[in-house]
Amino acid sequence: MSNNVNKLTRELIDNWVIEEVNKLEIEYKKANNIINENRIIFKQRFGINALLEEGLNFLKLMFNKCIIGLPLKEQSLLYTLEYGYKNWEDAEKVFGNVEEAPYKYPVYSDQKKVNDYWYLGNKKNKEDKENITDDKAIEIALEFRKNLALCIDIIVENSTNLINKEDYLNLFIKLSAVIPNFINENWIIKYFHMLFPTIFPATFGKEAQDHILKYLKLDTSEEQFERLFFIMSYIKKLKISPYSFARLCHLIRNNKTKIKIMEKITKKYGINEIIYGVPGSGKSHLIKNEYCNNDEFIERIVFHPDYTYSDFVGQILPKLNDEGNIEYSFNPGPFTRIVKKAYENKEKMWYLIIEEINRGNAPAIFGDIFQLLDRNENGESEYSISNSEIAKEIFKDESKKIRIPSNLSIICTMNTSDQNVFTLDTAFQRRWNMRLVSNNFDESESDFAKTKILDTSVTWKKFINVINSTILNKSIQLSSSEDKRLGTHFVSKNDLLMSKDNQYKNSLFSQKVLRYLWDDAFKFNKEDLFNIVDVNNLEGIIENFSRSKEDDRFRAIFKDNICELLFSNEENNKGI
Repeated sequence: MSNNVNKLTRELIDNWVIEEVNKLEIEYKKANNIINENRIIFKQRFGINALLEEGLNFLKLMFNKCIIGLPLKEQSLLYTLEYGYKNWEDAEKVFGNVEEAPYKYPVYSDQKKVNDYWYLGNKKNKEDKENITDDKAIEIALEFRKNLALCIDIIVENSTNLINKEDYLNLFIKLSAVIPNFINENWIIKYFHMLFPTIFPATFGKEAQDHILKYLKLDTSEEQFERLFFIMSYIKKLKISPYSFARLCHLIRNNKTKIKIMEKITKKYGINEIIYGVPGSGKSHLIKNEYCNNDEFIERIVFHPDYTYSDFVGQILPKLNDEGNIEYSFNPGPFTRIVKKAYENKEKMWYLIIEEINRGNAPAIFGDIFQLLDRNENGESEYSISNSEIAKEIFKDESKKIRIPSNLSIICTMNTSDQNVFTLDTAFQRRWNMRLVSNNFDESESDFAKTKILDTSVTWKKFINVINSTILNKSIQLSSSEDKRLGTHFVSKNDLLMSKDNQYKNSLFSQKVLRYLWDDAFKFNKEDLFNIVDVNNLEGIIENFSRSKEDDRFRAIFKDNICELLFSNEENNKGI
């Protein structure tokens, strides 16, 4: 996917990044020594020299269970990559966080066993456990050591020739031939990053990489090597520190910095933007906070299957005149009304907000207006159209050409989970900036995130993290699994609170969340989440949840492994 932005937009974004990175350079100037110290420790412990270790020593060095509290110099590679550096709280912001389960490694040990207890790794889910002997675990680890050493040699040999996308492709082809089952795992990319920070950026996984690339309106791709190339090329283009850029990425992904690019852009000229994300991720909230919260300057509409061009632009309708006779006149739609306001008051920015753009047939609804979506560097339509009714309404002159003025932005929202509605073709999408809304809690929303669901011990944050991890780890048929995740704002705080005497209020969580999980997110694989042996219909699920109390509410409807995750108190359970 390409983010086609004009020169001014690109300049504003780049300047913002440089400005923010420079601030972080000053703020963390004293931390540079700690960065270097941690990287040196990592290289000494897990770099090429570590590959000289033999047998059980190498196995434990690389893949031993995580023992919380040990100093960095005594921890395994698995622990270091998963949980950062406990001797320095800022490490995750610089080196990135993979948040990946142990079963994604070649072998792993049971963290709950006192003695070493090894399992075969490279699995899709934690339930698929296969116990192996120490000798077998050592054999697998040593085979992986050989391949890892070969990968390091390949990277070193190609490090001076990584100039363009094709060079990155060739590198990944070579690495994939050696470790085909691991090349796209987050942990292996982080391992390479720690050894080669100028080749592999500290942003791991498709979701995180896509979020940063789309947030900064850069190209992205379905291929990991291309995403890594785009990020590293951008760092080199701006001549900024990869460590400070990693800090900025951490702030962006965790909603701890509010980018002011859109505010600067929209104060200068209009844009076309589609804001998309999972249901409840806060798309409408973002529009209100970052674009305009004054209804005086907004026309807000919702697309739906029956919405038409006439509804959008306007239509000729009959009406009675003062003499009681029928006459026909043009009744302007929201598009025409907002364009007229923008022309009449060019000192103000105006906004046409279209909610749920893909729930209507957008190309048909826009009709000839589609031609106006191409904008020049000043934000005005690059091409004009002839439309006598619109021209007469706006200019009182039907011969006038129509353009979208530079002080009018069209901002749309789109739920990525809406797979059964209208699609936006490539020609239509090309004329829009696409902006992904991160499905994370803002720092200011910690109280909401920690709100417990009714009378249970499970917080809303833990619940959505467990459910979303389950969604991502399962193969959802007929649609993209990540699009079915629960948004952080899928429900309000009020929907979560327990009432002593209002049963209707207490039913809101089950009616909203459990219904969505049953009917939509797990529509084709309910057995992955729900205990369908005991109850196999939504009515029974809601009834069991409602009549139970405290944590038994979830035990009455979910599988044991899901409940185990919900009630787990492990502090490092993927940030829950």
